[in-house]
Amino acid sequence: MPILSFDTIVEIQALSNFAHLVEGIIFGLVAIIALTQAWGYFRNGWKQYVWPGLIIFAGLFLFLFLVFHHGLDNVGITWNFILTYPQQQQHLAISILLIIAGVSEILFMTGFSKNFLLKLIWPAALIIIGLLFLIHPQHGTDVAVRLATTIHNFLGTILILTGILRGIDVGSKLSHIRWFSFLWIILLFIVAILLMIYREPEGAYREIPSHYYDISH
Repeated sequence: MPILSFDTIVEIQALSNFAHLVEGIIFGLVAIIALTQAWGYFRNGWKQYVWPGLIIFAGLFLFLFLVFHHGLDNVGITWNFILTYPQQQQHLAISILLIIAGVSEILFMTGFSKNFLLKLIWPAALIIIGLLFLIHPQHGTDVAVRLATTIHNFLGTILILTGILRGIDVGSKLSHIRWFSFLWIILLFIVAILLMIYREPEGAYREIPSHYYDISH
């Protein structure tokens, strides 16, 4: 049974797979550009803002996808669903965290604010997003839920480690411990690959609690 009157199980799975793929591609680009900067390249002028800009884009894409993927005519219904369905609430929170993290990085880079705490928002966002992955609600058959939960737990753990290592990297600038700059990027690239290859398990969304059915009526 669909969650909304214009959703089918196949469509829900396809939409989820597409969103994971796009976010994975963007995270992969962030990792690649951050790696070049860690080697000392791609740092001058506008180039230094590319990877924080991509983080913002990842958040904006997710937000707009959540709200508008059923078209302008159904924005009201979709928004109501986002605020009602725990899975979508978490997706909304992730989109906002990514936007805030990217903006904070750019504010620090431009010199708009030299508050060192701005540099810790991206690591904190990664950790919080990782925690959200660990508690991400799954729906479907028992087998599908177990598989999706296992994958999300693995992703969540890597994201938390990525955030911790990025936080250490930010703090280690004072002591010149440069290898942390590479560790968090490597883990982020692993996250990107996992997101790109993720596909909803067979049976995902086939058994959804009845109080989430068709909230459009």
